Amino acid sequence: MDTIYSRHVDGPSQMFYENGPVEGIYDERFNAGLPLLNLVHPKIQAREEQRNHTRFQIKKVAFAIIRSVFSKPICLIDKSMGEIACDLFRSKPIKFGRIDDISIDGLAFRYVDSKIQSNESPVLDIVLADCGFYLESASFNIISDNEIAEDYPIDLVKMKKLRMQFRKLTPNQKFKLEYLIQNHGSEF
Repeated sequence: MDTIYSRHVDGPSQMFYENGPVEGIYDERFNAGLPLLNLVHPKIQAREEQRNHTRFQIKKVAFAIIRSVFSKPICLIDKSMGEIACDLFRSKPIKFGRIDDISIDGLAFRYVDSKIQSNESPVLDIVLADCGFYLESASFNIISDNEIAEDYPIDLVKMKKLRMQFRKLTPNQKFKLEYLIQNHGSEF
C-alpha cells in the first residue's frame, strides 16, 4: 500500500505519493483542521449528490433495449427463449445490453457500440425473459454514454456504458418497475 503525504501550499492542501501528486484529491476543508477522511474527489462527491434513490442489481439476467417508438414491442407470452431473442432482434434495437444497476429513478447498462444512430424518438424496454417480465416503451433522458476501458482492448468492438433517467412513467410502468426492484433486485 502506498503512503500518502499532505503538503500545504499557498491554497488548498494537496496529497502526494512518494513519487508524485495524487490527482484530484485535495480539499480546502483540510486547512481548516477537518480530518483526512473528509478529503473527497470532486467528481465522486458530485455523483453521490445526484442520486436520490438506492441502486439495485438485478439477481436474474435483465436486458435494456432502446428501440424506435415506431418499432413493434416484443411479446413474451407462450414463447421460448429463442423465439424471444428472434423477436428482440426483429425489433431492430438501437442499443441493447445487460442492466448493471437500476433504481426507481433510472438505470445503467453496458452495450456494444454499433454506431447505429436513429432520428426517430427512442423508448426503453426492460426484459427478464426467463420470468416473463416486460416493461415496454418507457421514456428516458440520457445522463451519460461513455466508452468503457477494457482490460483487453479490441479496436473492432467498443463497449459503452449508458446511464439514463426515467421520464414521465405511466402508473403501470411505475408499478412494474417497483415489482422488478422488490422481487428481483438486491441492494449493493
